Amino acid sequence: MLAGAMVKFVSYVEGSDDSLGHGTVHATEVAKVVRLLRKSLLHHDMDTVSDIMELLTARTLIVQELAVKVTRELMLHEYSCNDEVFLDLLKFLKQQFIAMPQFKIQNGLELIYILILKGMTKEAFEVILSNASMDQFSPSPLFQGYGGVIAYMLWKEEGFIKKGSGKLCDGLLKYFDVMRTNLNIVDGGEGEYSFFMTYYVKSLVRLGRTDQAVSLLEEYKLTRPQELTTYRLLIEILTSDSSNNERITQVRKDLVLLEPSSREAVALVNSLLLEDDVDYPYCLSVVLNFMDYPTNWSNLSGLSLLSKIRSEW
Repeated sequence: MLAGAMVKFVSYVEGSDDSLGHGTVHATEVAKVVRLLRKSLLHHDMDTVSDIMELLTARTLIVQELAVKVTRELMLHEYSCNDEVFLDLLKFLKQQFIAMPQFKIQNGLELIYILILKGMTKEAFEVILSNASMDQFSPSPLFQGYGGVIAYMLWKEEGFIKKGSGKLCDGLLKYFDVMRTNLNIVDGGEGEYSFFMTYYVKSLVRLGRTDQAVSLLEEYKLTRPQELTTYRLLIEILTSDSSNNERITQVRKDLVLLEPSSREAVALVNSLLLEDDVDYPYCLSVVLNFMDYPTNWSNLSGLSLLSKIRSEW
């Protein structure tokens, strides 16, 4: 069945009309590839994964990127660093430095980040030595800043500065300072900003500097009020402490105002309905705006809230 699905997808891609030489892949077909890759990786079927990559990489880069993304997610959330599968996935990601040279820097940095979070700082240092030279960090403020996150995490958690070569370690450490400057420079679009802020803030939380992460996000909520990632990260961090309920409610209100279709609208109304003095007109307007989007028309949580507001009001 697995092989059949793969052949069917390859036939679809190769049959696409594409003057650029890369198959056009619809969203539904991409989803099939993601499921196929995930199933193969979870079952430790690296031969099938390799076959998929070999057959599809030449035709459509998006499949190759998806393979790397799915692999990273599995390494972070499904396996410990002692699992044989984890080690195979690690080997697979390293191979992509060669297969995807145009993404070598980003893939290398993300791999380093995974290794650090898994406590594999020695392996992370080796990846830095072999794949992420200082020259490669320089073209983009994003990578300079990301390099700073990595340098600081290595320095903070492992004290590897004392063990490594002085020049490289000094070079890495300097990016922690560059990172702060680049927070005011990274404006190459929502994608780059979101990518950078997500990893930077989560790194601060990982290092026990939650207050600093929250302060940074509060600051950027004021200076970049249209950046939705800031609100989402704030909610994610604040929800770890029940004493932040009022702050969370306000951030959710701000987010829903900018993005009425956000699932945070449901969480917001659920919390507001627990208050002593419920503002039913506001709650109703939030739910109606949420349900007004086609993707939410049949949302059971939204429908349930409408029924609850009607019965209580």
